[in-house]
Amino acid sequence: MNHVYEVERKFLFTFANATKFHFNKGAPPFASLVFNGLRTQHDCYYDTESYELDKHNIWARLRNGNWQIKRLKSGIHEKATYEEFEGYQSLINLMRHSGLKEWKDLNAGDTILQKIADFKTERKSYTVNDKFKVVLDSTNFGHEVGEVELKGVNYERCGREVDEFMAEHQWFFDRAGPVKGKLKAYWEIFPRK
Repeated sequence: MNHVYEVERKFLFTFANATKFHFNKGAPPFASLVFNGLRTQHDCYYDTESYELDKHNIWARLRNGNWQIKRLKSGIHEKATYEEFEGYQSLINLMRHSGLKEWKDLNAGDTILQKIADFKTERKSYTVNDKFKVVLDSTNFGHEVGEVELKGVNYERCGREVDEFMAEHQWFFDRAGPVKGKLKAYWEIFPRK
C-alpha cells in the first residue's frame, strides 16, 4: 500500500493581498477558487521533557481534541513534506520504532508528554484549481501565515507542482521574506524551557 504524503509550503500574506486572493483578482487569476469556510481550531502541542519528538522530527498535537501526528519526510518547516497520522497510539508506535526505551512499555492511556504550546487559530480554507488546499491562518498571539498543501503518494512530484503553482501566482504567494510557522512564532514569544 502506498503512503500518502502532505507537501506544505508556507508564505506571507497581507490583508490587501488576501482580499485580492479571496475574489480571485490577481494576474494571472486562478482557474478556480472555492472558499471552504472559516473555522477556529485549538492546538495544544506536546513533547517529552527532553524534546524527544522534536529531535526525531515528529510533532504531536491535540487539535480540537483529536490527536494528530506529523513526521517530517523531507525539507524544512517552511517548505516541507510530512507523513501524517491520527490517534495517540500512532504516536506510541512511531516512537517505539525509533528505538526509545521509555516508549516501549507505554499503553494507549499512558503518557510521558507535557504541553509545550497552546494557542487558537482562525483559519480560512480554500480549494484552488480543484487541486491545491490554501489556508490563511491568524493566531490569537498575533501571528499570520499562509500554507499551500497538496497530498499524494509521490511527494517529489507534489513538491514540484506546488512550487510551480506558487511561482505562477507570485502576486499572492510571497516567500521573499522570512516565513515562520505558527509554532516557531509562538516560541519566539513564549520561549521553550
